[in-house]
Amino acid sequence: MTARPDPPPLGAVLIARDEARVLRRALPSVTAVTRLLHLHDTGSADGTVAVARAAGATISSAPWPDDFAAARNAALAGAAQAWGSLPGWVLSVDADNIVEADTDALVAALASSPHSVLTVDVDNAADPRDPGTSAYTCTEARLFRPAVVVWQGRVHERLVPPAGGWVGVGHLPRTVLRLRHDGYDTVERRAAKCARNVLLAFAELADPAVQADPVRRVRTQLDAARSLVGAGRRDDAVTLLETIRRESPGTRQALYATDQLARLCLGAGDDATALELVGDMRRRGARPDYCAWLECQALVQLGYVDQAVRLLAVVDEVVDTAGRRYGDARVREMRELFRQLQAALAA
Repeated sequence: MTARPDPPPLGAVLIARDEARVLRRALPSVTAVTRLLHLHDTGSADGTVAVARAAGATISSAPWPDDFAAARNAALAGAAQAWGSLPGWVLSVDADNIVEADTDALVAALASSPHSVLTVDVDNAADPRDPGTSAYTCTEARLFRPAVVVWQGRVHERLVPPAGGWVGVGHLPRTVLRLRHDGYDTVERRAAKCARNVLLAFAELADPAVQADPVRRVRTQLDAARSLVGAGRRDDAVTLLETIRRESPGTRQALYATDQLARLCLGAGDDATALELVGDMRRRGARPDYCAWLECQALVQLGYVDQAVRLLAVVDEVVDTAGRRYGDARVREMRELFRQLQAALAA
């Protein structure tokens, strides 16, 4: 029998403050993947550090810098000091992530990957008390070679080469590794985190280096707009999204801003404007089935239930312009709701 080779160097690094409750649940899933675990604490008073130490983590600490990239880069520096050097690969996890992995497949994927950054599926939980939220899956860059890239951005931070330029990005199938995330699983948590992120995004927009870089500027504007929506500041979000559409026409970011505006209009009952915006999305190359998904909601709110039912028939799954996947369960629920409306109107 051939002995299984040692896995390629892999360590997990996370930042946290006052996350003892969720860490007790999350850390065993991390240590099942790697023996190297480092926590960078930014001012906890609830036993976070003790929970991490009990799980075998090394620890560094510093005050919260109001900058997620700075905190994550400090965490990497702390890990390098604690471990003697950084491993070839780092898995970046949050305190409220659960890691699910096929360790053998992960070992093989990291050993053979030509890329410096790997994205993974992140399954985000909905708030069962809030029917306005939905579970969805997105992809995020969470595995990376720390010798090649660093974190950049105060909020919704990204991995970039320290001297600029291009970096190879691949994707790990969810059968190899995926994360579960429930940090936004209640209205209260979501609003508090979004209010914090609004402040961070506008602080980044005030940076002259960000203003001088059109790509970073529009990305940060989108980060701010998303957070404004989550914080309940709809009018401010609309103003910023319209700014993106006006200043960055024809870009992917402008398409996403249009998508956000269409959904805000649907939520506010401004269905005619929503239909105009979805028409613009179609012309700019958005997925036809996603456009149909938005259109049928506007149509049913306008009273055109039969037309909405026919339109929804072409939709199999919901994938928005940011690549978030909502799955077919949401489509089935909407079809059933529309059929009930259709039957009620026919009675």
